[in-house]
Amino acid sequence: MDSFHYTDIFATKGAEYLIVIAFLLLLIPLWRLLNQPVGSRQPARSVQRTSGGGQLRIPPGLLLHPNHTWSHLEPDGLARVGLTHLLLSLTGGVEVHYLKQHLESVEKGEPLLRLSAEGKSLDIRSPLSGLVGAVHSPRRSLHTADAYAESLLTIEPARWQSEIRDARLGESGRHWAGSEMGRFRDFLMEEERNTHPVPGPMLQEGGEIANHPLRDMDQGGWDRFSKEFLEPHPGREKSFS
Repeated sequence: MDSFHYTDIFATKGAEYLIVIAFLLLLIPLWRLLNQPVGSRQPARSVQRTSGGGQLRIPPGLLLHPNHTWSHLEPDGLARVGLTHLLLSLTGGVEVHYLKQHLESVEKGEPLLRLSAEGKSLDIRSPLSGLVGAVHSPRRSLHTADAYAESLLTIEPARWQSEIRDARLGESGRHWAGSEMGRFRDFLMEEERNTHPVPGPMLQEGGEIANHPLRDMDQGGWDRFSKEFLEPHPGREKSFS
């Protein structure tokens, strides 16, 4: 009489069951992703192409000044000075013209740089008083990626402690940068409501700031932007604590 053999189907099919389970585990998150609202699936890359992208990623140790310049005091006593990411992302690529040269003195609030693009220009005032140190070539192109990557010049500060009281550092700087993006969004809405039409949309769907919105404005728009964001406003500039 032949012996009886018992076959465990669960043991023989174990590998197939594991494959099916793994497939289902992969399918569930894919199904959830495909059923999200379109806006929530927007790639991070496309968000960063708006003018607000990157503005809150501020390197540690940088002081942000109310006129959208930054400074950083080096161990040798010289302060590196540059422009904020938001300012450059609003204008797009610009040429930098130095209004002060090596070893010239400058006072805080005095014109230090001139940014120009397509026949329009903005004057950038010095965030510090002192003696101008190293500068780059008299004329150079500057883009958003350069905002915090390198300084435009150095200043040997004359009154560092007293003149940085209106600057922001760390979390205070990130909060200020976010509020400035909100103020600029309001500025764009006001421009569109008033008699200052521009060729292209300055705000995207959902209220995001479009790429380089100042590019589509005339010199009058740049002047209004300068008055609102780059020139001194004693009532608005609060001391940093």
